[in-house]
Amino acid sequence: MDTKQELWDCTKAKYEIPNAAKDWVLERIRESWRKNRRELKRDHYDRWENDEVRLLQRPKNVTECQFIELLLYWKSKKFQAQMEEIKTQQGSNKYPINAFSAVMGAKTSGTCKTAWRGVTKTSLKILNDGSKSSLNGTNDVVQQMEERMRKMRIRSRNRRELFEKKLLQM
Repeated sequence: MDTKQELWDCTKAKYEIPNAAKDWVLERIRESWRKNRRELKRDHYDRWENDEVRLLQRPKNVTECQFIELLLYWKSKKFQAQMEEIKTQQGSNKYPINAFSAVMGAKTSGTCKTAWRGVTKTSLKILNDGSKSSLNGTNDVVQQMEERMRKMRIRSRNRRELFEKKLLQM
């Protein structure tokens, strides 16, 4: 069972997405899942002292069976050891690390951590086979869009002035 492939198949069935966007889509799904899991742990595990209270306070969108599995995972020795290692390394500040990278392995996209990443150097190179002409083409497109926006602002200003003149004439 390949979870990534299942997620991709499900997404493709629901939306019309080109295959070239597969990595981007899977990365967005991963980011969303990480955020959800982090908030779930913060709001429904760390906040409460024992599992009985945690179960009573579990979110409605998570089944009891799933939540029990999460509780067991968060209490596992493996998870606790990973968190201790992360705390120790972050405490030393010699080699600060990301918790996700420590658990899942390092895979950077060349951007700073944000909720929704944009275009990266790597994705541009993959998409355009690393040709500099594509970057120049991108700059040209940006310049064209800026010119269109400038013209739209002028038209909008002209319309506003015309409207104000008509108002004054009434």
